[in-house]
Amino acid sequence: MLYFFFKRFETNGKEKIPLKTPKIFVTNHQNAFLDAIILGCKSKEPIHYLTRASVFKKPFVKWLLSLINMMPIYRIRDGINAVKKNDEVFEQCINILQKKGSLLIFAEGNHGLQRNLRPLQKGISRIAFEAEKRNNFELNIQIIPVGMNYDKHHAFRNNFFMNVGDPFPMKDFEEEFNTNNAEAMNTLLKRLAKQLTPLILNIKKENYDITEKIWLENREKQKSLKAQFEYDQQLINSIESGEFKGAKKKVSNKKKYFWANPLCWYATINHFFPFLILNKILKSIKDRAFWASIKFALGYILVPLFYSIQFFVFFYFSNNLILSLLYLFSLPIIGLAVYDHYKSDAL
Repeated sequence: MLYFFFKRFETNGKEKIPLKTPKIFVTNHQNAFLDAIILGCKSKEPIHYLTRASVFKKPFVKWLLSLINMMPIYRIRDGINAVKKNDEVFEQCINILQKKGSLLIFAEGNHGLQRNLRPLQKGISRIAFEAEKRNNFELNIQIIPVGMNYDKHHAFRNNFFMNVGDPFPMKDFEEEFNTNNAEAMNTLLKRLAKQLTPLILNIKKENYDITEKIWLENREKQKSLKAQFEYDQQLINSIESGEFKGAKKKVSNKKKYFWANPLCWYATINHFFPFLILNKILKSIKDRAFWASIKFALGYILVPLFYSIQFFVFFYFSNNLILSLLYLFSLPIIGLAVYDHYKSDAL
């Protein structure tokens, strides 16, 4: 489904991920639970996720999230008594690592749409060091920094590039931890930040909006998303340094010809109800960091559901199985082709 949701979807450095050893993935967090879904789909081994506790309030949701290895992490805003529950969650995390399992931690502690790394929180240090301490630093926990890069965070049929960095072992911090626990925890966070930063696009907070606007308006498409990422890094650096002088040529607006194409009518009519329902739901959600995740989750359900209904209705009136199957297979093909050509603004 990820290859349907994104127009271009690439992973760089996946071969670096070690197998059959306890590991903690640490990523920047820009897109609610879609970040976790992507990494989970790309990992060869199951991953357990730490997710903000506020989404676990309803019993059904709590049960559903537990099925996909999600565990609540409590923050100060959840109340002092709630934060105490983290001890129990951390115990679960340590048990997972002792069994050579994998964790995903969003070390920034929150999500945001800006393209930079926010300050890292100490939760990962507590879990990793406590697990190694109980096992005399013989667990061989690997810390794996991962950069999540979206062209447009909430858009359908845009581009996504996942950048896996070089893993490093918790064993590196054993000597310092035995001397000064607190300092070792800070050292771990500093190293993580240093290794995460080059894996993502980093726009300085000063003049952020202006820099991002100039960058988006002047990007040029590259052959691969890895090449695109490197190109974007250079472009952003040149804008921030004042060296950028160029301006992208204006492209004719292909969208104005949308309704002149009969295939557009075909695609629109056949996808009207899923998009109508989705748009109504999105209007009620103020935090845009959730939009892509909700589009993915609901699309996963709504589109196949309506395709099935339309197929049976078509078959009922046509009484022709071959023709009905051709109709069914045409829906995603023409739908994606039309959307990519007229609606998607991805490079």
